[in-house]
This record gives sequence, structure tokens and C-alpha cells, in this order.
Amino acid sequence: MKKGIIKKGIQFYKRYGIRGGIATLTGQGQIKDKNYAAWYEKNKVSEEKLAIQRNKEFPYMPLFSILVPVYNTPIPYLREMLDSVRNQTYQKWQLCIANANPENEDVARILNQYIEMDIRIQVVNVPENLGIAQNTNKALSIAKGDYIGLLDHDDMLAADALFEVAKTINDKNADVIYTNEDKITMSGEKHFQPNFKPEYNLDMLRSNNYICHFFIAKASLMKEIGGFRGEYNGAQDYDMIFRCTERADNIVRIPKVLYHWRMHEQSTAENPESKRYAFDAGKKVIEDHLKRCEESAEVQMTEYPGFYRVKYAIKEKPRVSVVIVKETKNMIPKDTLIKIADDYGRDRVEFDVVDGNYKGDIEFDGISINTLPWKKECNNTEMLNYGIEKTKNEYILVFVFLYNKSVR
Repeated sequence: MKKGIIKKGIQFYKRYGIRGGIATLTGQGQIKDKNYAAWYEKNKVSEEKLAIQRNKEFPYMPLFSILVPVYNTPIPYLREMLDSVRNQTYQKWQLCIANANPENEDVARILNQYIEMDIRIQVVNVPENLGIAQNTNKALSIAKGDYIGLLDHDDMLAADALFEVAKTINDKNADVIYTNEDKITMSGEKHFQPNFKPEYNLDMLRSNNYICHFFIAKASLMKEIGGFRGEYNGAQDYDMIFRCTERADNIVRIPKVLYHWRMHEQSTAENPESKRYAFDAGKKVIEDHLKRCEESAEVQMTEYPGFYRVKYAIKEKPRVSVVIVKETKNMIPKDTLIKIADDYGRDRVEFDVVDGNYKGDIEFDGISINTLPWKKECNNTEMLNYGIEKTKNEYILVFVFLYNKSVR
């Protein structure tokens, strides 16, 4: 496969997520930006439903503490962030802001205005910028909620975000929750580049912080693990996600776009190379996580910022079954199988051939091959499942021979 095609595929995943990629590949969806903007406007929650949500009472009404580290935030973005929290249909929340530059008079003035308007907004001033992790810890220190949510100072929550999280907590008793997200333009008027995420997938999380926004965890869990760690500045949220999910009993995804990530030139949303240090920190986050999990592995950076490759150490050399599906009378390439046997160890590899054109047992160069005659109509899937069923080993390598080609 050409390198350019691979690169486009990864860029597509980063932009649209797994579900969007599958939808496009299968022809079940068109996720072009202009189509998403129209889709978003058509499918966002109506004012009537928002009004119903405002009057909804759940059996359990958790208090949400939303942490926001603020540092010289442009005033329009600051206002929009604050308003997006105040406009939540679920009203039991606390907005915990750490202002890392209280000398910025414009920011301080706006924060004071909102504190006077809404007692649920609380600000702790940080006289000296401590870095994003420690600044966030300052916000965490005043949090009184049952659950903690993370919000960047120039982003926005959908009006029904906390309502959907509260509903999920009541329905599924979740310890950790995350949602889908999209991006918004500088003006906040256009929505684009949705990220539709899969259910919790540890291997995927070890390759990329696909959870990202909106992330919510039990306050007891987040405080128990000691808050945010400054040595991972730039990837402190990634580190927090790993440490929370490692201890969580129930991790739940909400398949709705509830977080809007503002894109501007210096943001990792648009210009990932501008924060290379964040991706270096991400590598260290994964390494630390693997060490806690007692996994022996090497974490490698890839050429795609924010994506990593984890190479696990094989502690022992297990026995492997090579399942071969052979539909036709074509001969199995002897040299290929001999190379597999010699490279891996003849005493540790077994060959099982499901043969749709059985003419007798096969053996060459001292390699014993277990031939499984297939007398029904040839069907790759059925033949493969039959071969796997007959194997004795935990690890399986599959070859399917179609005419003069093989699919491995």
C-alpha cells in the first residue's frame, strides 16, 4: 500500500473518528464538513426538549464540578465558555476556575462579573503560573462535586451535556464517562470535524488519546489518585484518563456530541506541530501507564503527532498454529511454509490445511502438515472457522489461498 494512502487514512481517522471512517468506507455515510454542519443543525436538541430537561428530576442528582484553568483567555472565548456552563439544562453544577494570571485586568473583570451573577462560579487566583497541571489542581482543590469534568478555557459544552451525563450515571452507575466531540470555528458559529468515538478500548487508548473531551470521573477517584501531575504538562489529561480508567469499575461512552473544541492556529486541534512537547509527554504517559500495569513494552512515536505504537515484549515463544485455507488445486507455496517453520522454530509451529481439493496428505522437507479435507462447497469463512476449531494452540496465523494469490 502506498505511504500516501496510509497517511490520508490516519488523517481521516483523526478528523472523523472510527465510526465516521467506517460509515464512509462502507458507503453508509458522508462525513464531509459541510454535510456535518448541516447534520449538526438538524440533529441538535430542540428548544422544546431542552425545556423538558430543565424540569427533569433524577433519582440521583449528582453535583458536577467543572474544572477550568484560565490563562489570558481572549474575552469573547471566555464569555462563551462561561455561558455554555450557565446554560446547562442540568442545573446542579459548580464551575471551578483557576486564574493563572490575575493581573490580567480584563479577564479578572469578566470573572468577577460572572461570580456576582452566579454563586455556582468560583475562582481561585494563582499568583504565579504553575503550568496547566498544577493550575488545574488549584481548581480541583475547591471542587465539592460528586463528579469532576474537564473543560478548556476557550471551549464550550453543549447545553444538554451535563443532563446526558447525569442520565448516564443514573442508568448505568458509571465511574468514568466520556462523550463525542466536534470542533468549532473561532467565531463559534460553525461546527465541523466530528469525532465519533468507539466504546472503551484500552489498546486504542494506548495508541492515541481518543477519549479526550468531554471527560468526567468520580471526584473520589480523581482525588484518590492525587490529581494532575506536572511532569506530564501538555498531556496531563491523557495521564488522568489512564489513571482513572485503570481503577474504574464502569467506563461508559455517551454517543452524542456534547463538547465543542475551539480551533485556532496555535491549538493542537488545528496545528499539532505547534505543541510537539505535548506529544512527547504523551509517550511518557503511556510508558508510565504500562509500568503500572506491569506490561513489558516499548512505546514508539509515529510520524503522525499524537499517535503511538506499543511493541509488547514476548516473554516466551508460544506454539503457533498456521491455518491454511486452500480452495483450489493450486499448490501451496512450499518455500513460504518452510521459511515460517525455520524462522519461528519447527518444534513450535504446526500447519493445518483445510483443503477444498483434497488429493491426499501433504508433507515436504520434513514438515508435517495436518490436512483437513473439505467436502462441501468452498466458502472461505466456513473453511477458516473449521480450521481454527481444529487447532490446539492459543496463537493462530491464517493463510487463505485464492487461485494464484494468498491473503494473510
